Amino acid sequence: MTFFELISTHGTTLTAAAATLIGAALGALHVRSGWITATLGRLGVEVRAVVLEVSQTYTDEVKAAAADGLLTPEERARAKAMALAKLKSNLGKKGLDRIERILGIDSIDDWLSTHIEAAVSDARTVAKPADKPSILALPEAPSRIAQAGNA
Repeated sequence: MTFFELISTHGTTLTAAAATLIGAALGALHVRSGWITATLGRLGVEVRAVVLEVSQTYTDEVKAAAADGLLTPEERARAKAMALAKLKSNLGKKGLDRIERILGIDSIDDWLSTHIEAAVSDARTVAKPADKPSILALPEAPSRIAQAGNA
């Protein structure tokens, strides 16, 4: 039986089988992608929680005790090391191994450190009050008392 004879007699079956295999592969990728997205979302929440914990238990106290209210480079390095250790402890060896394997990461410590630094930067941005009023800020409405006094 030649290739053309095979296609002409079993073409529909082969096409359906190929479509099924492609659909199954795409479905598996979608499920895996969804799992990875959910895992990274949970990891982001965990990183922010660890950064907040280190801030509340270490950096806030050190800043309060410092004359200039700032951390030294050594204190910043210690805070980062504390956050990394807490994060790795929370994720556990199995979780770290999975992240490393699935995402193909060479150094989990470097990868997690990058996420910690991003969370610290985000926390600083949120903590700083805006220098300029927001465009969306509405002017204060005059109080009823002030209005009644003018009447």
